[in-house]
Amino acid sequence: MNNCLFCDKELENAIFTIGSDDIGYAPYKGGTIKFHFTYGSVKFDNSFGYTEFDALVCDDCAEKYTDKMKEKNFEFNFNPENPKYEEVKEELSKE
Repeated sequence: MNNCLFCDKELENAIFTIGSDDIGYAPYKGGTIKFHFTYGSVKFDNSFGYTEFDALVCDDCAEKYTDKMKEKNFEFNFNPENPKYEEVKEELSKE
């Protein structure tokens, strides 16, 4: 099933099948997101490991949530050792 996690819209495959070869799936007008559950989850922690889920999100739904994700997770997701860290952090704080 290739539907958006949030709105359930079906996402077409952006990769065309060549003959009978299945060369993969990439959602057209959408993307793949990953959820990682590690130590602390009472439902998905696999004891000293992690559980990972892949989900599809359409561009429209992603657009609704990206600002909130940037705001809540900026420090966690953007490596301070990246040479552009301060520049990007300053730019995002203006938004």
